[in-house]
Amino acid sequence: MGNQRVGLSAGISQGGDQTLGPDQVDNYDDLKAALVRHYELSTETYRKMFRDTQKKATETHHQYHTRVRTLFEKWIKKAGAARTYEGLREELLKEKVMGSYRRDL
Repeated sequence: MGNQRVGLSAGISQGGDQTLGPDQVDNYDDLKAALVRHYELSTETYRKMFRDTQKKATETHHQYHTRVRTLFEKWIKKAGAARTYEGLREELLKEKVMGSYRRDL
């Protein structure tokens, strides 16, 4: 399993991230952090996923609610918005205003 993790860490480093040393590859927390950094989505991606998501036919309403809530929380966290009424309000207003501008500006 160690060789697989080394190959995985080498693949992560090709994306511009810092290479993990052999001692870090065997450390679950270091490896997990490197994977999260490598595959982390942008604020705009989370926002779009939240806005565009639809309930799948195979999902229960509870599963759909959980998925939508998770996307919303990831979007707000990545945007750096305060988790207060004011912070959420400002993020939603920013989205509305920015969406109304012409794309070529």
